[in-house]
This record gives sequence, C-alpha cells and structure tokens, in this order.
Amino acid sequence: MVSSSIEFGSVANTITDSITFIAGHGMAVRGSSIRDAVFRSFYTKQSATVQLQGVLLGGLAPGGKQPAGLTVREAMDAAVTNEGESLLDRAWNLWVAQVGTEAGGLYVNDLAPGR
Repeated sequence: MVSSSIEFGSVANTITDSITFIAGHGMAVRGSSIRDAVFRSFYTKQSATVQLQGVLLGGLAPGGKQPAGLTVREAMDAAVTNEGESLLDRAWNLWVAQVGTEAGGLYVNDLAPGR
C-alpha cells in the first residue's frame, strides 16, 4: 500500500510501461505530457472494448477462435503511428474543443471562467 508521496514516487519510478493495471484499483498511465497520458488513457479504454468484442465474437464462431495479438513488427509500426505528434495534436485539439463548447459539448468544464 502506498501511503505517502515519497512511496508513490518510488513506485512511479519503477513503472516502465505506459499503462500499468493495478489490481482492485484500475490503472496508472505514464506519458511524456498530460496530453500523451490522456491520449493513452482514452485509447486504452477503446482498445479494451475492441478486444472484449473480439473475444466474445470469437467464442461464437465455429471452433471458438480467439483474436490474435500483434506481431512485434505490427506493434512497432503501431507505436510509430500512435505516438506521432500529428495524431496527438488532432486528438488533443478535438478534446479541447469539446470541453470548450457550452451548447452540446460532450463534457462540462466546471473550471471554465464564468462558471
């Protein structure tokens, strides 16, 4: 159990993966910036949904074939694409625009001036 900021710092420094699942608590996300961490968090959920759907559909298929993971090369190519500044910029700018929209936005920004 982590009970102080010093202990948390020690634990945080040992995490080398971008996403670490914590049993009974959720996950910890590491990124080079807040924008990067938000991107990883959002798409981890999206990927988990797709993976779950694949597993469920695989169980219904004749022979019950489950989805296969990426090859090393596919994973490397995906990392290059997903970690590019262009993709991060587009996603971040969309999320900022959605938060800033008063009418019909997907999120409510309680910290916005005038609230």
